[in-house]
Amino acid sequence: MNKYLRILFLGAVLTSCNNSKSKSSISIQNETAENILIKKYDAVSNSDSAYQCSINYQETFITEKKLMLFKGRIYDIMKTDTNYLLKVLDEREDSPQNFLALITCDEQQLKKIYDDGTTTRGAFVIQVSKVTSSNPSIKMEEASDGDDNTYTYSHLSDDKDQMIFIFKAKLIDFHLDQIKK
Repeated sequence: MNKYLRILFLGAVLTSCNNSKSKSSISIQNETAENILIKKYDAVSNSDSAYQCSINYQETFITEKKLMLFKGRIYDIMKTDTNYLLKVLDEREDSPQNFLALITCDEQQLKKIYDDGTTTRGAFVIQVSKVTSSNPSIKMEEASDGDDNTYTYSHLSDDKDQMIFIFKAKLIDFHLDQIKK
């Protein structure tokens, strides 16, 4: 019986190693595709660490007409008059700020998005036409009055983790992450 348990354990370990190799191979393919898009379109891919205000994004992407590589997940698609609107959310946990892209695409581009071998996550080369940011949010905090009594008060907060930059843009090209089949 001990021999069978060892064989079963070894099989499980080998299977898990094989799965992680496949995932890393897929990750490498996705990264390579992103790098190809960046080079092909000379797209700016590190804008979140360089800019602090909407005007910085406006100067780079609207005035200078540079393309942006926006990485995220499509969480909704809407039909507009003759086009479609992709709502793409940047879900990176290590980003100092929050980003949302409202990306217009045509029917042919939309058909390419519906591929069984891809996820809804990927990299999107976009031409930004408008940049906005959210208004401050109301934050509730608790404080002490010094006599061991606490009270709750609210105030407007512009904490970066609560604010969001919103890019209205047109889809130029994209790569959706591959999934393991």
